[in-house]
Amino acid sequence: MKSFSIAAALIAPVQAGLRFGCSSLTIQRIDPVVEPGQNPSAHVHHIVGGNAFNATMTGDVGERGTCTTCEMAEDFSNYWTAVLYFKHPTNGSYHRVPVKNNAALAAGTTGGMTIYYTQGFRMTVGSPTTNTLDQAKGHIGLRFNCLQTLINRGPEMVDFPDRPCPAGIFAVHHFPACWDGKNLDSPDHQSHMFNTIKNDGFTNAPPCPASHPVRMPQLTYETVWDTTKFNSMWPSGTPNPFVWSFEGTRGYGTHADYMFGWKGDSLQRAMNKSECFYDGCGSIKKQVMATANKWLTSLPGTPLLHKAPQKPVTLVADAVGTVVEPGIVVEPGIIVELGIIVEPGIIVEPGIIVELGIIVEPGIIVEPGIIVEPETVVGSSVGDDDAVAGLLDDDEMALVSVV
Repeated sequence: MKSFSIAAALIAPVQAGLRFGCSSLTIQRIDPVVEPGQNPSAHVHHIVGGNAFNATMTGDVGERGTCTTCEMAEDFSNYWTAVLYFKHPTNGSYHRVPVKNNAALAAGTTGGMTIYYTQGFRMTVGSPTTNTLDQAKGHIGLRFNCLQTLINRGPEMVDFPDRPCPAGIFAVHHFPACWDGKNLDSPDHQSHMFNTIKNDGFTNAPPCPASHPVRMPQLTYETVWDTTKFNSMWPSGTPNPFVWSFEGTRGYGTHADYMFGWKGDSLQRAMNKSECFYDGCGSIKKQVMATANKWLTSLPGTPLLHKAPQKPVTLVADAVGTVVEPGIVVEPGIIVELGIIVEPGIIVEPGIIVELGIIVEPGIIVEPGIIVEPETVVGSSVGDDDAVAGLLDDDEMALVSVV
């Protein structure tokens, strides 16, 4: 996480702004803000941004990132929301709704989100526990549109549309712009921020209160859910069939998370361009989206460890709990987990069931006889494998690490 001094530097003229696209990075049951270290998290998320995304994210995310799915090449932040599902009206089965890119983005943008900064830390907006209309109305800036086209959005609404939308469902998440000036996070991930905006839509935030005196960039996500292929399965006159990945039958629980990860002072440079909107007027490095969506040079995970010839030393464990050096080959059926030998089927920290062939902590695919690299990233991470974005099955967890 960025230091206090860096976060405090993100105070900017109201006129400055950015608008750019980020292709989809991955679909996973991970939430390092609300449920840090929990793998899997409570529900599925759609994530865009930098490749440092992980179940546990601490320290300087911007310095750890090496590539990003965003057009702004120095933005290694991560932006995520819940995933939208279509619930079949007759048999009750679920199918994940794909994401398509918004209008007027850089060529080659694939799915993902549109990100705005109109003025690090971490923060959230909304809550999956919101379940009434009055509560949802109180979440200013969390709204939906029934798209007629990508350009013609129609009116904003608090709940999901009540009829099929010709061009998909548009979801927007506006974050608050007033910070308490002290905390980079808070127990509920929201109270360190304060929203002074009283109306929906893109409006400049009014002055900040004394409790939250520091004006921050106004952050907004836009996501276009391509619901069009389900329109024919929505019987006329029946209730909305779309649900978020945490279930529920209404859109009230929509929410979004943010993890700051801009490298160095790159965001500040853009915010200092008070005469410029959309692209920073050359103040920050951009990349073509072909780079953001680049092909893999190797398979994710540990496939390179199987390359022959290899003549590793084999260690036979005497008993469960024997301590060994990570990185050596153990007998088939025995698994090294953080330097401890355990048997398949035993539950190990942090509560992941170890089974052969299943991806477990510390982020490696367990197969008999493979070498466990000692520096494998703990938990689920995304390395130089941005091309996996959007290619996962509905509820599939893409727990991958790059060696």
